[in-house]
Parts: sequence; C-alpha cells; structure tokens
Amino acid sequence: TGLTTSSVVSPVSFPPPLIERFPLTVGVFYSRQFMTYRGSWSNLSYVHEFELGPSSKDMFDRVLAAMFETVVTVDSTAPAGRVARPIIGGIAPEITSFWIHWPANPAFSVIEYTLVLHDPSGTKLGTWKARGKYTITTQLGFDFPDRVDASIGRAMRMAAADFMVGLHDQPVVLAIACQGINASRSKGLAL
Repeated sequence: TGLTTSSVVSPVSFPPPLIERFPLTVGVFYSRQFMTYRGSWSNLSYVHEFELGPSSKDMFDRVLAAMFETVVTVDSTAPAGRVARPIIGGIAPEITSFWIHWPANPAFSVIEYTLVLHDPSGTKLGTWKARGKYTITTQLGFDFPDRVDASIGRAMRMAAADFMVGLHDQPVVLAIACQGINASRSKGLAL
C-alpha cells in the first residue's frame, strides 16, 4: 500500500468578502486538534492523506478579518483579559467531517466545520455548522493528487461562504454584536 501526504494549499484565489465589517473585536481559538487535522482517501492499493488544519486556519483568518474590525488569535476559549482591546466573544472552529468520493464520476469533496461561539469568559453560547461540497467530473489519472487538492480547496471556499451567511443568521451572534456596539458607543469608544 502506498502512502502519500499532501498539504492542501489555501484557496489563494479566495476573494475578500464584500460585506460590511462588524465594528467589534473577536477572538479566534484554533485547537491543536484543529491545526493537526488530517483527512484521507484510500482504495485497495493507495492511501492519500490531506493536512487540512493549516489551510483551514488560513481560510478562517482571512474570512474573520473581512467580517470583524479586529480579530485576535487567542490561546483558549476564555480569552477575557488576555488582549489589549476587549473582545466581545470568541469563535472556535472545528473540522467536523471530511470525505472524498473518488474516482466516481462525478466525484466530490466535502468538508464540514462546526463553529463554537464563546463569551469572553469561555462560556459556550452556541454552535452552528458550515459545510462545503464541490463536485467535479473527472477521471482517475496521474494528476489525481492535484485535482483532489483543487476540489478540496473549492469545498473549503463553499464552507467559508456558508460560514459567512450562517454567522449573520445566528440570533446569539446578533445579540452579542448589538450589545458590543451599544457598549462601545456608550463608553465613547471609536468604532
């Protein structure tokens, strides 16, 4: 059985979202499990592993920076008091599932994230899922690893879009954002 490992490259062509930023500071926590996540695909004679953690982190860093005025990477889900500017809460993404359906025609890659929202003290406030699926018509050939990596990158982009839409649909997010904006205004802080 052959074993290869591939680092999935971040979707470099991922454009900055055209959305209005929340005028708030949010923390993001990437667990070791998230950062070292590996997915795999195998058949009877071949195993291909994909390092998905680092590219997922890059994707969330870009998306969150486009969505919030300030994003601070924190070392726990209870980041209160650990940053210079008060944060309104934290987001801790997790890779919930990953699978590839190859060499079928059509083939597809799927990645699903669970986003856990915490208040500044670390109390879990809620979760939601963001899922991306990319289908491609293909044949298994020598360029298999490159085509799979491209498919995974596109599935990640779809999940990022699902995350951005889903964030605005979360009642707890809207309530926290409104509280944070009102608190900043009442203290005379610049937004």
